[in-house]
Amino acid sequence: MIDDLILDAFVRLLRDSITPATVRQIDSGKNPERIWSSVVESGYLDVLLSESRGGAGISLAGFCPLVTAVGEYLFPLPIVETMLARAVFDKAGITFPAELFVGILPVSGAESVAAVANAVLTREGSALVVRPVSERSTGAFGLGKSFVDYSVDPMYSVEENSLDLLACGAALTAAKIAGGLSKVLEMSLLYVSQREQFGRSLSNFQVIQHRLAVAAEHVVAVNLAARIGLSGDEFHRGRVAVAKTRASEAVPEICGMAHAVHGAIGITEEYDLQLYTRRLREWQLCYGSDSYWARCLGELRLEASLKSTPDFVRSELQEQGEECE
Repeated sequence: MIDDLILDAFVRLLRDSITPATVRQIDSGKNPERIWSSVVESGYLDVLLSESRGGAGISLAGFCPLVTAVGEYLFPLPIVETMLARAVFDKAGITFPAELFVGILPVSGAESVAAVANAVLTREGSALVVRPVSERSTGAFGLGKSFVDYSVDPMYSVEENSLDLLACGAALTAAKIAGGLSKVLEMSLLYVSQREQFGRSLSNFQVIQHRLAVAAEHVVAVNLAARIGLSGDEFHRGRVAVAKTRASEAVPEICGMAHAVHGAIGITEEYDLQLYTRRLREWQLCYGSDSYWARCLGELRLEASLKSTPDFVRSELQEQGEECE
C-alpha cells in the first residue's frame, strides 16, 4: 500500500491548490496553467515510476487512495491520468514534458471523458499515441467538454502496447466517484447537524437518519469496489467491471439523498453541493455506464468454466484480496 507520508502530502497539495472557487473558474474556461505548475513542482506526476527512475514505485493498489483524493477535492485537471500515461511511456523510454497534462480517450467520439487537457492518450491499432489538443469547446457550467480538434500529428507513440484504455479510465473514474461520494455524504451530515426545522435539528428526524445511514452503506461499498478495480498488476476487466458498476449505481442514490436533505439550496449555483453532484453524474456515465459494465461482468461469468458464481468471484478478486491482507 501507499506510504502515509506520500498520501498526506498529496492531500495537502490538493487542499492548498483547489477550492470550489477554483473549480468554478476552470469550468468557465480559465487558464489552468498556474494550478498545473503547482502539481509539476510537487513531483507527484512521476509517482508511478520506479524508484530508479525518480518515482515512488507505488502499485495500482497504492495508487487508489490518490485517485480517491482527487475525486474528493474535485481536482479539475487530469492529474491521475497524466501520472499513468507518464508511467506507461516511461517504460518505453519516453519522457513527457512537464507542461503536458493528458486525458484518456478510449474511443473516437468520446471526447467529453477527457476533461480539461492539452493532450489525449488514445489507441491507434496496436499502438498507444499521445496527440495534442489544438482546440476545444466547453458546454454549460463546464460540463460536456468536447475536444474539437486533436487530429494533428501524434507527439508520442508506443507500439504493441496492450493497455485497455476503457478499463483504465473506468477504474480511475470509479475511485474518483468514491472520493466524491464520501465528500457529498460529509457535506450532508454537516448540513443536517446545523439546520433546524420545527425547533429540532434535521439530524433528529428518523427519515433523514435512515437516508444518511443507507448513503453511508453505499459509500463504504463504493470505496471497497474502487480498491478492487485498482488492484493487481493490470486493469483486469472483471475487477474493473465490479468497481465501475457499483460506483455508478451509487451515484443517483447518494446525489438524490443529498439534494433531498439540503432542499432548494442544494441546486443553487452559489452552493458547493451542485459542483459535486453534477460532476458525479458526469463520472457516472464516463468510460461506460453501470449497465455497460454489468453486462461485461455477466459475459465474463458466462464465459468462465467455473461451476459456481462464488468460485468465479473468488477467482476474480483473489489478487486484490491478497494485496489487502
